[in-house]
Amino acid sequence: KFDLFPPAASDRVFLPYHIEGTYPLARMEEAVSRVEAYLEENKERFGIDTIFEIFAMTEGVFFLSNICRGDFTPCSVGHHGVLMRNRYFDEYVPVAIDADTGDIFRDAKTGFAKRVPYENGGEILVKIPGERFFPGYWKNEAATDKKYLRDVFEKGDCYFRTGDALRRDGDGRWYFMD
Repeated sequence: KFDLFPPAASDRVFLPYHIEGTYPLARMEEAVSRVEAYLEENKERFGIDTIFEIFAMTEGVFFLSNICRGDFTPCSVGHHGVLMRNRYFDEYVPVAIDADTGDIFRDAKTGFAKRVPYENGGEILVKIPGERFFPGYWKNEAATDKKYLRDVFEKGDCYFRTGDALRRDGDGRWYFMD
C-alpha cells in the first residue's frame, strides 16, 4: 500500500482511471476540506479507511490535525479532546473582527479584544511568549509586525494573529470558516 498526497484540496482526480484499483491506498491526506461528499466519494472510490486532515500555518504557530476513521470527525481540520480543550483554552482564542476595518474588535472602555465562543468561531489568535516567536517574513518587517498583537486580553500579553477564522464544536472538532 502507498499513501496518496493530492497536490491541492480542490483536485478531484487523484489517479488516472486506467490504473485505478491497481494500487491499494492506505490513507488519503487532505488540507482543509469542507466537502463531506467529496471525502466520502473518494473513501468509497479508492477503498480508503483513513483520511488525515490538517490545518497548518507556514509560520509554524498553529497546527491542527484530524485522523478520521469513521463518522465522528469528517471535514473537521482538527480535534481536541477534553484535556486539549482545557490546555489550549487561553492559547488558541477566537475573537470578533470589526467588519468595517478588518481589525480585531476591541472594547471601547477597556481596549481589550472581544473573545467569542468557540462554537460561533472567529479569527484565531495564538498566545505566544514574545514578539519574535517566529523568524518573520523574508525582508518584510512591516508584514511581520502586523501579525503581533499586544495588550489583547490584559496589559503585557502578546498574541499572534493567524488571519484565519475557525470554529470548534462542543465535541472538540475544529472547522475552517469562509
